[in-house]
Amino acid sequence: MNSSNRIASSTHTRISVRSPAGARQVAMDWAYELRPILLKAALLAMILLSVIFLGYEFWRLVFETADNPLSTEVNAVDLKQRYVEVRRWFSVPKSFDFSLLTYQPASYLMLWPLLGWGPLAAVRWLWALTSIALLVWLGRIIASESQASTRLEKWLIVLVPISMYATGATIGNGQLIIHLLTPMLAGLLILKKRPVSFKNDLLASSFILFSLVKSSIGVPFFWIAIFMPRRMRPAILVVSAYVMLTVLSFMLLKAPMEIDAKLLDNISQVAASSVEWGNEVRVADLPTWLHHLGMDRWMLPFSFLFVGLLGLWVWRHNTSDFWIICGVAGIWARFLTYHRWYDDLLLLPAMLALFRLAKCDRTFRTRLFAGVLFALMIPAMIAPGTLYLFYPPWNLYLEVLKSILWGVVLVYLMIRANESDLLAANKQHGVTESLQPSNDIPAETESMYGS
Repeated sequence: MNSSNRIASSTHTRISVRSPAGARQVAMDWAYELRPILLKAALLAMILLSVIFLGYEFWRLVFETADNPLSTEVNAVDLKQRYVEVRRWFSVPKSFDFSLLTYQPASYLMLWPLLGWGPLAAVRWLWALTSIALLVWLGRIIASESQASTRLEKWLIVLVPISMYATGATIGNGQLIIHLLTPMLAGLLILKKRPVSFKNDLLASSFILFSLVKSSIGVPFFWIAIFMPRRMRPAILVVSAYVMLTVLSFMLLKAPMEIDAKLLDNISQVAASSVEWGNEVRVADLPTWLHHLGMDRWMLPFSFLFVGLLGLWVWRHNTSDFWIICGVAGIWARFLTYHRWYDDLLLLPAMLALFRLAKCDRTFRTRLFAGVLFALMIPAMIAPGTLYLFYPPWNLYLEVLKSILWGVVLVYLMIRANESDLLAANKQHGVTESLQPSNDIPAETESMYGS
């Protein structure tokens, strides 16, 4: 290249860089070069936190100690409660106090294979092993659905559920969310992806049925099972099986008629008193909001109302991207009723939806916005969490900010669902996903940020 050509090229470069389009390209080049470094740093931090936090929480689940300097919670506190409840349910005397039971009759029958057959020490080890197996299963689901295109991206998205503070808290307390969310997502994916057959519907319905052990988790996602397949057989199978399990649960009791009446009376009492549970810091659920408004008596009606509104929304958007719908259902479920920090794993589908949008939404701007939201969710959701890491009132401030972030993600996913409905028409032309990479940005940008 002669000197005149070099001068012209240099002048062109200076002009391009100073122009808005050139500055944008320079910024994207810089971000692209920096991305592997940031990804590796994030992976290292997530692995470290996962090893430390999960190691500690598995110790809390399996072993007993009289004094834990790191926590005021009893080791495996919720697993012990469910263990006692399951065993009591099938040996209930007529004078039993039903305020000690917080789940539905069918739930105790479904939990019996895990909790009702052996001594507590063996049950704790079984719960640990099943938690590991279900985390592996959940990781495989996330990896296969993420549309991650590089090894670093796949490791990042797989580490998200493992490194979340909710996962560790669930394991240490012996809570249910890992055992419920994983089969629910697996069942819904069977309905979405496998050929229509009675065998597949039965398998999916079995998974979805088990997730109804905790209705505050299973019911919001059940709307997807009703409306997404555009057929009623899976929902009928789930409802029929749930009714039969409920009847069988009562038949196994010593005093079914008296217990039936007491249990129905206890449902409203549990709903009204739920606002008093977990009083440390609660800012992100409907009972707390109604309590602060002096509307405690309206908790149950409002809960049913918002469950119905979610069902209406899912019906309206049943052709939208599957993970956007699951993301909305998960955040809605988290806001709907009493949940403590272990149930924040409900935010995982929304995080996966954001990751997918950041990879394959139609325009660079929407991809960038989804990527920014996903990047903000990572520090907000990974261990050890803000609730117990910071002293009051800072933990309250951070919980409020985190709840606002969840609200922004919820609104954004609901907006993207509207556009996803329009893209669903592409399936008629052989497109299998409702979200596809866009062609309205430069080729070099597409190669860097595309899927």
